[in-house]
Amino acid sequence: MRRAGGVSGPEQVAAEMVMLDGNELAKGHDDFRVSATSVSPDGGRLAWTQDTQGRRTHELLVKDLRSGEILDRVPGTLEPVVWADDGRTLFYIRQDPLLLQSGPVYRHVLGTPVEQDVMVFDEPDKTLTVGIDATASRRFLAIQTEGYDENALRVVPLDDPSQPPRVALPMEKGVRHYAAHLKGQWVIRTNR
Repeated sequence: MRRAGGVSGPEQVAAEMVMLDGNELAKGHDDFRVSATSVSPDGGRLAWTQDTQGRRTHELLVKDLRSGEILDRVPGTLEPVVWADDGRTLFYIRQDPLLLQSGPVYRHVLGTPVEQDVMVFDEPDKTLTVGIDATASRRFLAIQTEGYDENALRVVPLDDPSQPPRVALPMEKGVRHYAAHLKGQWVIRTNR
């Protein structure tokens, strides 16, 4: 649910709005879970991933919050979803259908067929896992690749989502490093 308001709190006269009703969506399913939710930058759309099989096999859905209409569905995804600044572009991870682990990162534009989605990044070493998130500043998509004792970070500017990912922190054996971007600066934590 949400209600209009500001920094000081919700407007007392503003009505609450049901954005997503998990109990309603779960009807007819033996297993159901809403995994990730993300509101578009303009506040007009909600993207979420849901699992109706109990195997972490998700479907990405996008709902127009004004009309309640489901705008898009992308099957075979993992949990995370990240909006670009344009409010029309979403990043998600396709799930490997056999191993049920992370696959490539894709970019989807609302209203276009899933078959036209663009692969943004694919980690060739399938022993590594891939995750995505927006940085704290909401300026970058962070693509994190992780192994047992190493990791790497690639970034895509969310104000220009068609840019190819750039390596921000390269993979180095035995080195774990994480980066956060906030207030125009990168903060890096590392074991080096």
